[in-house]
Amino acid sequence: MTDMHVRPARASDPQDRAFLRAMAPRLETGMPPWIPPGALAAAVERSVLDALDARREGEAILVAADAQGRRLGFVYATTTRGGLSDEPLGYVSEFAVAADAEGRGVARALLDTAERWRRDRGMAAMMLRVFCANTHARAVYEHLGYEPDVLQLRKRL
Repeated sequence: MTDMHVRPARASDPQDRAFLRAMAPRLETGMPPWIPPGALAAAVERSVLDALDARREGEAILVAADAQGRRLGFVYATTTRGGLSDEPLGYVSEFAVAADAEGRGVARALLDTAERWRRDRGMAAMMLRVFCANTHARAVYEHLGYEPDVLQLRKRL
């Protein structure tokens, strides 16, 4: 999609804020049954809007938009430490593409921009988490070069 651009989200832009709020429920795809419906979306909305307002060093919220300014997706990228190696890594905290924008290169554009942003700051890798049952997102990530790393298991007591 050539008429798309990726830019930092703007805390002062009510349309950016509304878009980020509206995208939060998309992050519940494949969510395990023990998480109450709506709980994750509410937590994500709070954390993304908090990050947008705080503008902390080492964090970025990027929005993809088309030539008419219609928002297509977003990524909230930050930094974490890498497991056993303890190396600083780029981390995709939240990521979503609007349903009607899927298959148009939005995911690639957002992740390429976030990866370049982290690479320019000396990070050697980018990581993310995805629900096991979200097979569509897992396929997209693997298509874009992400590989499975650690499988986390959970048992209700």
